[in-house]
Amino acid sequence: MFSRRATAAVALVGALMLAPTLSACTSDTTTEQRKEVSLPEGFPKDFKLAEGSVVRAEQMGDEGWSATVKVADKDAQDAAREALLDSGYTLNGSLEDNPDERTYTMDNGKRSVTLVLQKANGDYLVAYSFAPLAR
Repeated sequence: MFSRRATAAVALVGALMLAPTLSACTSDTTTEQRKEVSLPEGFPKDFKLAEGSVVRAEQMGDEGWSATVKVADKDAQDAAREALLDSGYTLNGSLEDNPDERTYTMDNGKRSVTLVLQKANGDYLVAYSFAPLAR
């Protein structure tokens, strides 16, 4: 099992990895300007993203990845969170004080994920940042 210090470290790394992703998504970009992008070569095929349009995806370092998906609504955001939990991820922490931006840290024993569910400029976004857990 992970200690609180290890869980906090995973959460911090995830938050730092998401900073560039979220700053791009929270700018004054309108819905029309957020164009769908392709997943980069090497993006893990075993990591299921939310149903919607991928508007940002990139590799972070050697083994980390981030992706942001524009989804239909809050229910679709919640479905993305539940899909991770249903696929074996365990919730390590959450920050849900702001209904327009909810953050969750999870892991499945092999990979850590920071998930941010955000409403920005009328768009519902699901931002993932994930990497293998340190051994």
